[in-house]
Amino acid sequence: MNRRQRRATQFAASKAAAKSAPKIPPSKLKPIRAKKQQKYIGKQFMGLGRRAWAGICALVVVLSLVEAAYQLRPQVQIDIDKSLDLRDPFATRFDVINSGRLSITDLRFDCIINAPPTINNMGLSGSGQQSPTRELPAGQQVVRGCGASAPSFPLNANLTFEVTYNFPLLHRLKTTAHLISQKDAQGVPQWFKSVD
Repeated sequence: MNRRQRRATQFAASKAAAKSAPKIPPSKLKPIRAKKQQKYIGKQFMGLGRRAWAGICALVVVLSLVEAAYQLRPQVQIDIDKSLDLRDPFATRFDVINSGRLSITDLRFDCIINAPPTINNMGLSGSGQQSPTRELPAGQQVVRGCGASAPSFPLNANLTFEVTYNFPLLHRLKTTAHLISQKDAQGVPQWFKSVD
């Protein structure tokens, strides 16, 4: 038997085997295809689900970090202490309140006084009433003044009280209160915070 005859015999045998093999009806093929499609779609959804959960977890972590940074931010308030003396208005003292959640350190206090025409941008710092404070814990306050004196309350006066301090990670920061002299409802001169 030569090569051509052998090939012809093998082809005939494979054709006979294909004819004798049971044929799967199309109705049975459909469920098999459907199952394969379901598995494929299931894998797709599982992949999407994993990615969605990973995205949600990342978003939660970022929002938590932002919230923590917001809660730990420095919050220093400057309020006018109830010590205004109309005969010596620049001796007014100020409450410096640390309303944040962390301590602030190395507090320094400065005043800039304007009472034209006699006083223009007079800066005061380091006097007895402005002595530096090493640390101000959270929720605590310290009272400081400008250490200046004036015989009367000039209605064109203004005063700037500055507090500079160190805060963890953010280094040197400054909080400022601008005050202007005005008469209150009873006509008495007072310091009022100006809104910048």
